[in-house]
Amino acid sequence: MKVNKNQGNYEVFIEGSIGEGSPLFQLDVRDAVLISIDMEKLTYINSVGVKGWIQWTLRVPPKSKFSLRRVPLVIINQASMVSGFLPPQAVIENFQAPFVCPDCNTEAVVPLARGKEYEYAAGGQPKRVDLPTINCPKCKAEMEADFTIAKALAFLDKPVPA
Repeated sequence: MKVNKNQGNYEVFIEGSIGEGSPLFQLDVRDAVLISIDMEKLTYINSVGVKGWIQWTLRVPPKSKFSLRRVPLVIINQASMVSGFLPPQAVIENFQAPFVCPDCNTEAVVPLARGKEYEYAAGGQPKRVDLPTINCPKCKAEMEADFTIAKALAFLDKPVPA
């Protein structure tokens, strides 16, 4: 894990897994104004990691902005299934979505961004999901999302903080 701190702004880069003894859980963010977590190199999170994550996020000041970037599907699934996984002020800015070709089984990971391919529910409006058309790099067939869209993107039903 790498942390850049500048006057209450934390930029955290997580590598490997989140489990028992994750260095993230030792990070004191009581003075945080902004916490930005890049998860591009996160490989997995186990059940002990989920519990530790929730306990750590409870220590994030309620007025702090909290954003997650380049989030892998393993975290998207936790955010959608586990109550309290994300603090109320958290926003997932972008995530890595797996796609698969139905013709040749080629797999691809495609970044999806808030404001472009998806948006949180807000102002009485439902969440919005507009997955891009991805053509297989091998056979050019249209690829399919390799995840259950409604289940994985349930986190978008939570209104985004102002």
